Amino acid sequence: MKRAATSIVGLFTLLSIAAAQPSSSNTGLLLDPKFETLGKPGAVWKLDVHKDAAATAERTEVDGTPAVVVTVPAVAPKEWHVQFQQNKVSLEKDVRYKLEVTGKADQEFPVLLFVQQQDKPYAMLGPAVKESLVSETKTLTHEFTSKATDSNVKIAVVLGAGAGKVTISSITLTRVN
Repeated sequence: MKRAATSIVGLFTLLSIAAAQPSSSNTGLLLDPKFETLGKPGAVWKLDVHKDAAATAERTEVDGTPAVVVTVPAVAPKEWHVQFQQNKVSLEKDVRYKLEVTGKADQEFPVLLFVQQQDKPYAMLGPAVKESLVSETKTLTHEFTSKATDSNVKIAVVLGAGAGKVTISSITLTRVN
């Protein structure tokens, strides 16, 4: 009986560990795909606003789907001064990834997608891509090959080059190869 109880405890431990890991089949490599932790202590998704810039992020639902509305009242002094991001993402050198951001804006809004080390030398691990969101929902796709292996990478949607409201309904990162 004791062995069966130990096996059941072990099974539940394995199941809880697996549940905490990102799943490539539905959420990819990023955590919190529904933005549930936004604004809470220990949040996975964060709005990073640097000096002389302003922005707010609020979790909402659009047509029953979890989303984030980022409001940027004025163009920032430098476009990277407003970033919606997730840190502590793990990438492997020479592996190809696909970053997809689905959203819309109240008017044409420039967006920069980038992947960067959080520690020195703060290198970009793939080229940055500049796109625009418009009033109709659109998916921005950025495929890149990681230039390094790192477990503290920032995935960022940079919003400082525009002013207005951006609604992000999905951000995914998946391994292509």
